[in-house]
Amino acid sequence: GHYGRGKQGKQVRYRVPSPSSSFLLPLSLSSHSMWMTSSTSGTTTWDRLRRWVVPACCFVSGVVAVRVFSWLSASFSSSSSSSSSSTSSPPSPSSSWRGEGEVSRAPLGGIVDHFNGVTVPSESIPDDPTLFAEALDASMSVWRSEGRRVLWLRAPIEKAFVVSIASERGFVFHHARDRSMLLYRWFEEGTADNVPLY
Repeated sequence: GHYGRGKQGKQVRYRVPSPSSSFLLPLSLSSHSMWMTSSTSGTTTWDRLRRWVVPACCFVSGVVAVRVFSWLSASFSSSSSSSSSSTSSPPSPSSSWRGEGEVSRAPLGGIVDHFNGVTVPSESIPDDPTLFAEALDASMSVWRSEGRRVLWLRAPIEKAFVVSIASERGFVFHHARDRSMLLYRWFEEGTADNVPLY
């Protein structure tokens, strides 16, 4: 214990707590002070908090790092693909098709297939042979400008005049069945005919 003077000059004795027995940890809470006292067992409140705070901070930091890395990787991949696609030259008509499923702007129309060919249905063929010949010549010019690879003509037996007119322009038989026939012409210059047999 220690001794000192009281208010009236009397000698009084007071106790000072031992540092090893306990200590007070101040925490500011609004306008008051809250004290947390640790026991003499050696495990402080801060030690108990640190067991949870430190692993939690490490976990959150790891999650944030993974998210940032994923975002940067996705951004880099998208920018690389966009730059490569912008610098690459467009494919030629002979190596890929254009406008699959669309209707050609040729007078005979025709549906564009995934081989960059065009098929004229029997409904598009005029009943008059002269009109058909004129429409076929004009359509072939359009198909050449569109870069089509192969031309197909489908006609019923009632329009057999298609055979003679189309054969004069390089068309040949692919196959005939029942009351319909299918003629074609390989239209791509500089390459061999690779249309499979029926």
